[in-house]
Amino acid sequence: MNPHPMARPDPDAPTPTRRVAAFRLTPFGLLGAALAAAAISAVLLTRYPAATHLHDSGPLLVVLAAGLCSAVGIAATGLVTRAPLLQTTARLGTRWGVVFGALWILEMTVANEWYGLGTWRLVPYFGSIVGVLVLNILAGALAARRYRRIAAGSLVGLWGGLVSGLVGLATMQLQVLLTLPTLRADPQNIAEATRAHADLTTNIVADQTTAGISHLIVVGMIAGTALATLGALIGRVVPGTKTAAIPAYPGPTTAPGP
Repeated sequence: MNPHPMARPDPDAPTPTRRVAAFRLTPFGLLGAALAAAAISAVLLTRYPAATHLHDSGPLLVVLAAGLCSAVGIAATGLVTRAPLLQTTARLGTRWGVVFGALWILEMTVANEWYGLGTWRLVPYFGSIVGVLVLNILAGALAARRYRRIAAGSLVGLWGGLVSGLVGLATMQLQVLLTLPTLRADPQNIAEATRAHADLTTNIVADQTTAGISHLIVVGMIAGTALATLGALIGRVVPGTKTAAIPAYPGPTTAPGP
C-alpha cells in the first residue's frame, strides 16, 4: 500500500477564474466608493449651496475634485494593469482601508455626535486615532516583510488611505445630511460660527466638507502612504521568513487540445 496517498484537491483553492474575479473586484469597489462619495458631495452642496460661496470654497472644491479624480484614476489603473505587485497590494490595502475607515467612523462619531457624554469619550476618540497610526505602520511592515519590497508597503498604504479617506469624506458629509440638528446643538460649532460671524448651518457644512477633504487627501493618501512606507522600512530590515511569491496575473487560459 502506498504510504503517501494522493491528496484530495482543495475545493476552496483559488482557480484562475476566482483569481480574475478577485483582481477585478478591488478596483471596481474603489471606483464605486469614489463615485458614491462624489454623489454624496453633490447632494450636500446642492442642498446647502451657500457653502460654495464662501471666500475659500473655490480651492477646497478643486482639491475635492482632484482627490476624487485620483481615486477614480487609481481604480481605473487597477482595472487595466497586469502588474502582480499592484494587484496583490491593492487587495491587501483595501482590507486594511476598511479597518481604518471603521476607526475613523468611530472617531468622527465621538467628536461630532457624542459631545454631551463627558470627558470619557476622549478614550475612544484618541484610541481610534492612535489605532489608525499604529495599524498603518503595521500594514506597511507586514507587506514589506512578506514580499521583501518597500514598494509593497507603500502601495498597501496608498490603497488603504484611499479607501479610508473615502469613508471619512462620506461620513463627514452624511453627518450633515442625517444629523444636522445634533451638529447645530454642538457648543463648539456654535462658538466657531459666532466668532466667524457666519450662518451656523453654512459654517457646519463648510467645516465638515473641509474635514472630509482633509481625511481623503492629507490623512488618507499622504499620511497613510508615508506611515506605511515607514513601516515598510522597518519590516524590510527586520529578519523575516522566506519571501512570499507574488502571484502572477491570471491571464486567460485555453482548454487543452484533444
